[in-house]
Amino acid sequence: MLQKMVINKIVDLIAKQFKLYDIMKYVKEPNDADDRIDELERIVFQQGRLIEMLLIDKNKEKKWRM
Repeated sequence: MLQKMVINKIVDLIAKQFKLYDIMKYVKEPNDADDRIDELERIVFQQGRLIEMLLIDKNKEKKWRM
């Protein structure tokens, strides 16, 4: 029991020294980087759909010209 308390105290001190709690908070909770990534994913998805539509239209024009 005493060993467990000592080990927990040491782990807490090390975590505070290296700011591990702040790092874990940044990793686990949504932040500005997550917002930017979500926006970029939305833009890439929209551009992909636009490219597909343009390719379909281009193929339709080729068929009409033949």
